[in-house]
Amino acid sequence: MTFSVGDMSVNASFGLKTLSAASVLESAFDDQSLRRAAVQSQYLIAVRSTDPEIFDNLITTGKRILARPPYCCLIRGIPVEVGRTILVALSAALGRIAEPYGSEWSRVVREIRPRNDRGSTHSGVLNEHMHTDGTDWEKPNDLTCLFCVRNDEAEGGLSRLISIDEIEARLADGPDGRALHKWLSTTPVPWKLAEEFGGRVLHAPILSESGIRWLKFTIHASGDRAVTDRAWAERLLAFEELLDHRMDATEFPLEPGDCLIVDNRKCLHARTPIVDASSSQRLLYRTKVVYR
Repeated sequence: MTFSVGDMSVNASFGLKTLSAASVLESAFDDQSLRRAAVQSQYLIAVRSTDPEIFDNLITTGKRILARPPYCCLIRGIPVEVGRTILVALSAALGRIAEPYGSEWSRVVREIRPRNDRGSTHSGVLNEHMHTDGTDWEKPNDLTCLFCVRNDEAEGGLSRLISIDEIEARLADGPDGRALHKWLSTTPVPWKLAEEFGGRVLHAPILSESGIRWLKFTIHASGDRAVTDRAWAERLLAFEELLDHRMDATEFPLEPGDCLIVDNRKCLHARTPIVDASSSQRLLYRTKVVYR
């Protein structure tokens, strides 16, 4: 089933004092300093302290929405001009913002632009396929937070979501689905970890007690010979086809000021195609959060 956006939405109602404090932090924003948990906490304390009741109610409501299908929460009405600061404060209230690569190219708050989207010859644009984040980490992040600064002027790039509950229900429908489910949950597949972590290959099932881990690209990148086995290839393709083309995803546009928080263990996300990625003005800020 698909879910109404209203069922997972909550409106931000920050007062002028909060926005003023956030504006000060925004003007002095330093991404590199945010690698330190203490600095993340400073952002949280500064934003929360201006109106603790409103901030705490927002976090409590957000956690309650995150705990139920489709395991994501949409916070609406955040002023774009303080978007990065509010995103950091919200993320820090939910856990610790993770930036494990520690490289010059990496960012704690990453800018997501269509022209920079990663792709491959056999998969196309990765963000257009249902996936979870952190598949090249040993332990993926718990939450992914996406803040919309600008949407695509041609109205492309709609957000798409499918919960693990929907996937499990679909796989339970018929013998072929049940056989695929058994393979997904019992077969350790190879995941190529990032070079920053040594580039080794980790073996873990796609479905497990902790949730779902999925991005076919990371499996293929392992170079493991098992991936080229016909039976393996057919199962991986069948699962990708199921997620991308044979299930009804919850689909909606992210508007400027929207912050989408996704449970990265229980919900897959993607976006619809963008006609001209090279000129699209779509811009999101993203953080990845791990529970403390």
